Amino acid sequence: MHSFRLLTIVALSVVVLAPARTGVAQQRPGIRAQVIAPEGCSISGPVDTEDMYYFISTQIQALSFARAGERAGFRTSAAGGDTPLRQVPNFAGLKEERIDNTCAGFLLSPYASSKIEGVATVAKYLVFAYDELAKMSDEMLGITLRGAYAGPSTRVVELSNWNRRRQEILSNMTDAVNLSLSLLIRTDAEGKPSDLILSREERHSLLSYLNSEFPVGGNPGAIGYSGDFVKQAAMIRSFLSGGYKFGN
Repeated sequence: MHSFRLLTIVALSVVVLAPARTGVAQQRPGIRAQVIAPEGCSISGPVDTEDMYYFISTQIQALSFARAGERAGFRTSAAGGDTPLRQVPNFAGLKEERIDNTCAGFLLSPYASSKIEGVATVAKYLVFAYDELAKMSDEMLGITLRGAYAGPSTRVVELSNWNRRRQEILSNMTDAVNLSLSLLIRTDAEGKPSDLILSREERHSLLSYLNSEFPVGGNPGAIGYSGDFVKQAAMIRSFLSGGYKFGN
């Protein structure tokens, strides 16, 4: 990952989430004080902020929530040629999308206080990113409502700016996931990549969980199927299926 992109993630995570530690007791560290866990939002396994296995597992669960919310929130269809993509939102779906992104950030928020610097950096940015995506669901509702009287040209501009911001967030999220995967690699005495800190059983468990949430063979072209979070999941799958040796 380019150093500039990494510095961007670090800066955003520190500036946006630093005040979060003053939240009320029942809220997890690393998330805004006014945000609480949505109904039905609970982590699928133990929370161990110093264990990379659980951190990657929680990232997978967060991606699953985000993907489900994104599918519910809007459908994207090409208008043909170089015409910008048209967003066709469903109001109830936008609400679900906001809730699911809020949940995704909530699941990862404990890891923002990890003693492992890389874990804390990644978690802080991902919590920030999911929070921003949740806000953008509300923004999409406003754009849609204004489009009824503001005219198509205004709506096209607003949608273009909205989509650009979203892609910037998703691009930085991809870099953050890449950084978290690099933390799984143990180096030798010369600083060269050696093996994974995961055991064979842990790798198999993560792959099984990932494949259950993101089955291989989905159709990215199907209506309502988003590739953004699926691509991040595929990146994790590719890494875990790679040629690195297992730890002890």
